[in-house]
Amino acid sequence: NFDAISPKLNLAFQASPTTLLYANVARGYRPGGVNPFINDPELAAFDPEFSWTYEIGTKNNLLDNRAKLNLTAFYGTYSDQQLFTILDLTTFAFGQENIGNSRNFGLELESEVLAAPGLRLTANLGYLNTEFTDLTTRNFFTAEEIVNDGNQQVVSPQWNGSLGANYKIDLSKTWKLNVSADYQFYSEIFFDAQNQLSQPAVGLLNARAVVGSNTLEFAVWGQNLNDQVYYSYGYGVGGSGGFASYGLPRTYGGSVTVKF
Repeated sequence: NFDAISPKLNLAFQASPTTLLYANVARGYRPGGVNPFINDPELAAFDPEFSWTYEIGTKNNLLDNRAKLNLTAFYGTYSDQQLFTILDLTTFAFGQENIGNSRNFGLELESEVLAAPGLRLTANLGYLNTEFTDLTTRNFFTAEEIVNDGNQQVVSPQWNGSLGANYKIDLSKTWKLNVSADYQFYSEIFFDAQNQLSQPAVGLLNARAVVGSNTLEFAVWGQNLNDQVYYSYGYGVGGSGGFASYGLPRTYGGSVTVKF
């Protein structure tokens, strides 16, 4: 059984008809659980994870509401983090364990502009600085303790962002065309607490085109059009290597939808 109280405080100030200022404080909670395939009851269960997040920001409408510009700054702390690690070397048992404390801070910038009738452009950029403040793991072969204090959190790129374009036009009174494309990118990420297994910076180009009416819709799409080779997921094994899964290569598809 797990339970928690998760308070949140939000303050907002309408500085002008087009500018909103705000601040948030919130406590986050991730429930505990049970590791599968673990026979030892003492190792099978793991406890909840908690966080405190502090955030300030501003939201702005510009150019007679044809553009939006939002900026957010945040700071967060995490305690009793649930991290994948070695639970028992004698039985080669792996699973989640509450072994981590960390902090992060960063900035997020979001922008959107109506560049022309039907044409909307977006640009987003994020900066994230993370650090394990207390995390000790064990080597898979030697059982030696590995101190990871000062290392970056896993799957937490320092830079990330996206560029996008969306164009909508009426082809007739019944049919409409919607074409969109986006480029999403992020800097190097680590899959292990030791910061030894990494994924270099990646950028993925996606696109979609839809022609439809109220009852019939034809769509074609493409993902990873620049055919990047990258890992979509991975994790380390006690400083002794790790596992990773490749992301999908260039992929195309289409669909026909009938609405009744």
